[in-house]
Amino acid sequence: VPLAETLAGCRAILDGATDDWSENALYMVGTFDDARRKELAAVAADGRDAEAA
Repeated sequence: VPLAETLAGCRAILDGATDDWSENALYMVGTFDDARRKELAAVAADGRDAEAA
């Protein structure tokens, strides 16, 4: 991940952009956008699981 993207992602985290995300969304991902997609996918999967129950 380029340094500029790394710093932008760190700034977003420090500014609170991920406060309501699961820790797993930020674990072992590349860019902030990758983490956002991972979080959105997890939220969508949780919604599908809740509807199936």
